Amino acid sequence: ESRSDFVKRQHKEREARERKRIRDKAATTIQAVYRSHRCLLTFQEELRKVFDKRSADISKVGALLPVDKKAKFVHLALVSLMRLFAFFFAPKLDGARFAALKDLLVFSAQQPLASNIFEAAIADADAKRLG
Repeated sequence: ESRSDFVKRQHKEREARERKRIRDKAATTIQAVYRSHRCLLTFQEELRKVFDKRSADISKVGALLPVDKKAKFVHLALVSLMRLFAFFFAPKLDGARFAALKDLLVFSAQQPLASNIFEAAIADADAKRLG
């Protein structure tokens, strides 16, 4: 084997090693993205279960309470329920959950100031702006 053949062979081997490194790095990146996405989907499913459980609890308790107590109860539960919802919402999967949350928001909006979610939000915004 001549010197030039040896250099060519070494060059080809170096290129092959570089291509293998690039392929391995790409495969690792693809696997990481896939695992991350699967983890996110699993987490969102867990949040949906929590949301469903809390919604069911609100419905059960709300049915037993008088309107003024139910209004206060819903008012206190809405913020955490909306936060949960914001982390998992997907239009194709969560239409019924969206409708349930909307119903609670409408119920709260129709209540006196102390139990009205929108009045509380406006009061907070006014306090921050003025203070």
